[in-house]
Amino acid sequence: MDATRSQPHVNGGVATEAINEAALAVAKAWQILTKAGEEEAAAVIMAAGEKAFDAHVFGEAVVQAVAEA
Repeated sequence: MDATRSQPHVNGGVATEAINEAALAVAKAWQILTKAGEEEAAAVIMAAGEKAFDAHVFGEAVVQAVAEA
C-alpha cells in the first residue's frame, strides 16, 4: 500500500480508498483512449481527472494505469 492509500480519511480510510479507486478508473479510461489514438477525448479525461482529484493521487493513478496496461 502506498503512502496515499494509508493516509487517514473519513470512515477509517474508506473514502480515501474510494477516491483512489475512482482516480484509477479515470486514469484507465485515459489510457484506453490514448492507446486507441483518441487524443482529444484522452485530453478531456486527463483534464477532468486532474481537476477532480488531488494532483498526487491522480498522478499515481496514471502511473498505475500505465503499468497495468
